[in-house]
Amino acid sequence: MSLTLHGPHFPKGVQMGEASRQNREQQRIRELEAEVRGLRKQLVEKEEVIDILKKSVGILSKP
Repeated sequence: MSLTLHGPHFPKGVQMGEASRQNREQQRIRELEAEVRGLRKQLVEKEEVIDILKKSVGILSKP
């Protein structure tokens, strides 16, 4: 006898071990997506700093 789960998150007939693996994969995907969002935010912030520094160097370089 195998244990199966049913519901919106588990297609009919998904076994417990398979559901556990899918949950781990979904959790890992959420973690990686959050990391990507954080890295993109950092990139935007660094690009803004670079633009400010370029402008300040340009102002200081003018005779």
